[in-house]
Amino acid sequence: MENPSFGECVKGFLKSRELSVLEGSKLLGMKSATSLFRILHDEVNIKTLEKIYPQIIEAFSLTAQEKSQLQRGLMISRMGVEQYLGYKSMWRLLFPQKNAAPNQKTLLHITGGMSMPIPDSMQQFVVFLMNCAHVEITLVGCCTPEIISAFYPLTIQKKNIKIIHFMPGQKKSLQQMIGSIAAITPFLPYSWYSAYLPKAGAPAEIAALYERNEILIDSTDDAGNRRLHHVVQVEKAGMQLIEYEDETPFQFHRQLLMRHISRLNPIKTVFSPATHPEEYVTYTEQYRQIEENRAIYSIKPDLPINFIHPDLMVAAVMEGFTDQDFGSRVALEELVGRLYQIHLQRWKNIFEKKKVTHIVFSAKEMLEFARSGILTDHFFAIRAFTPAERKGILQNIRKQMAENPYFNVYFSRDDHLPFQFEMTAYEQWGVQLTHAHTSYNFAEGHAEALILQKEFWQIFISFYQFELLQEHVLSARESLALMDQLIAAIPERK
Repeated sequence: MENPSFGECVKGFLKSRELSVLEGSKLLGMKSATSLFRILHDEVNIKTLEKIYPQIIEAFSLTAQEKSQLQRGLMISRMGVEQYLGYKSMWRLLFPQKNAAPNQKTLLHITGGMSMPIPDSMQQFVVFLMNCAHVEITLVGCCTPEIISAFYPLTIQKKNIKIIHFMPGQKKSLQQMIGSIAAITPFLPYSWYSAYLPKAGAPAEIAALYERNEILIDSTDDAGNRRLHHVVQVEKAGMQLIEYEDETPFQFHRQLLMRHISRLNPIKTVFSPATHPEEYVTYTEQYRQIEENRAIYSIKPDLPINFIHPDLMVAAVMEGFTDQDFGSRVALEELVGRLYQIHLQRWKNIFEKKKVTHIVFSAKEMLEFARSGILTDHFFAIRAFTPAERKGILQNIRKQMAENPYFNVYFSRDDHLPFQFEMTAYEQWGVQLTHAHTSYNFAEGHAEALILQKEFWQIFISFYQFELLQEHVLSARESLALMDQLIAAIPERK
């Protein structure tokens, strides 16, 4: 079986060793075969399985592969197949370096003539698109690493590209849903990529429009010719490609997909390129409301701004806003006063609420902040924090780590976590994904992904609690010691 339970694994061990249930029970030191029969039929509780687990490894002299299989079976018996498969997909999302998309070509089958060298794969076709002066892609479904990863090279281009992605909305398994989000993660930070899901309760006819796996590509090649291509998935790693000479059928398909866009939910927020200070007051207030009295689970390279008391920010904000001429449209003191009150409420919420805050930092990035006073997502209109400000910031966090049972800071054991992204789950709300190195300058196309599906934030929090915090972070004592080292690393002067 592809995902056997604990009992099914033990059945396999007995069979491969040609042992009866009675013989197996004697090996395990059981008084009767009935106890083993109950294990084989998954009729015992998880505590019993955890107790017998090391005995089975020793009694049957399991190989490394069999040990891994039995450990997987124990996890499946503990959480069920669906949640286990969801965890597997979460690994691909949170540890992409270890779980890169397979290096597998997505073959192209050509219909009709092509006015270019005929590509044999999507990867080769994307090379052609990279040389085009303009590319507009409409993706429908296609949320598999094999297909989506073919388009990853386009992320190096900053101009003249647009991707609209319609993701299927019918209820999927956890594995499919998380796998889809993992596949599109490299696109999420870019303002030229937008993604949509049908709203809950959307008519079946509308939802059905977005259940196919197809791609419409409108491009202008390097010779200035408009090119219209339509690609449809016909097998797991195979696509059918046609180039239209007449734009009528192409536009028919595209207009059909765009017809109901107002009845879809965007999973990203792309901010307008306005830089009026009021935009940032509204933005900050929105996050104050989201955070209020919620449990928070976060993966972030270094400090979120709501961990910093506004008293330690006022000078940096006033000087930075003045240098950037950021407050020229309103009275600077009035603007900073309003932001102060919002941030004070955010700070108090983090440290005074009776709901947990968990955050995993990168030791490398936190050390860089201690030395430079610049955060990975440093707001563009705030100057770097001085050594004295840094010391006050870190000393307060260290105090809260030691004394506040609801506030928990960890450091990753290594930097295999994707610290190029910030991922934060807000219980009973959703998960936010943001590029870690944003400057929050809306004029530069700041974008955030907000995944609001209940199943997604639930599995994210579960994985965070029972996998990430159990296996991949330093202990509380080690984290406190590392925080002491960071404070000591702050230079005496600028």
